[in-house]
Amino acid sequence: MRIGLVRRDFRLYGGAERFTARFIEALRAHGDQVTLITRRWERLPPDVAVARVPVVSGSGVLRALSFALFAAQKARELSLDLVHSFDRIFQQDLYRAGEGVHREWLARRRAALPRMTTLTDSLLPFHRLILALERQIFQRGGARLIMANSEQVAREIARHYAPLSAPVKIVRNGVDLERFHPRARTTLGPQTRTTLGLGRDDVVLLFLGSGFTRKGLAFLLHALGRLPVQDRPSLLVVGKGRAEPYLALARRLGLNGGVRFVGVVADPLPFYAVADAFVLPSLYDPSSNACLEAMAAGLPVVTTRANGASELIEDGREGWVVDNPQDTEALAERLSQLGDVTARLEMGRRARDRVEAYPWDRHLREVLALYASLTPR
Repeated sequence: MRIGLVRRDFRLYGGAERFTARFIEALRAHGDQVTLITRRWERLPPDVAVARVPVVSGSGVLRALSFALFAAQKARELSLDLVHSFDRIFQQDLYRAGEGVHREWLARRRAALPRMTTLTDSLLPFHRLILALERQIFQRGGARLIMANSEQVAREIARHYAPLSAPVKIVRNGVDLERFHPRARTTLGPQTRTTLGLGRDDVVLLFLGSGFTRKGLAFLLHALGRLPVQDRPSLLVVGKGRAEPYLALARRLGLNGGVRFVGVVADPLPFYAVADAFVLPSLYDPSSNACLEAMAAGLPVVTTRANGASELIEDGREGWVVDNPQDTEALAERLSQLGDVTARLEMGRRARDRVEAYPWDRHLREVLALYASLTPR
């Protein structure tokens, strides 16, 4: 099958980008011809055709609008059997709502962030454009089929945009169970701890994600500040974002040198290997790939109900799920329980067992079944 995959930017530093790369490799192994429709790219998988989308320079709204228009046009020009978009464009066969529902994100911003931060959200051209693209996709025939990666996202689409012009199917993200494996704690963990200057017995939490506001880093710092000084674990922050405001917050909270910003990494595996637990108190997350990778690596996960990946976690079994990301007292209470080594290791074992139900081949089979339901165009 000739498949066009639409991804505005293809870079291998984020969970969504790594997911796309893995998906391309899986399709090619299946025997499909893949063309990546994108505006810019780095480090493509081998033998993948690229169709470059011209984008108007200028403001963010102009870039987003021109990509949505020209990517759809480029897809029409190519001789494809199916167009599968990971980004919001005007027309596609299958739209994967991997970024969730923008209307829901704006609502959660208003509820959680200072009023001055969100006061003009409804007036900003960029937000208005994204909402218009969502209406086009969900209500006006912009997609023949919509794929959600969690029950949370499927509910949000129905709540904000019913009646829908296309059916919504839930296909959970797949995880590379062979690569992200508990054995990395033995093969990579000790050396990584030495490199980072961490002690063998130090309790280390990992926060991994780009977009620190959306991923709830401030909530995590406040929760750590609630813990007794002698019980505070070390925190590694991996991902793309401005570190300075959070370092200043850490200093105000008395966290001192206990928080370290690593930045963007090409390979997150050594950081899963060095961590004792993974914490992502998301303000909004359709379904975090990093949570699934951490579970596969045998780590207990602490997250929130605002993260679709929490649907795979039973509170107190594979980790902890906090109802409200702003409830830093509840988050601190969960973090305090990670000091119990026996309980922590047992949670990590259960997390691995739970996520083994979602290997990459299952994800690929379910997506290919959706493709079959859509052909011929």
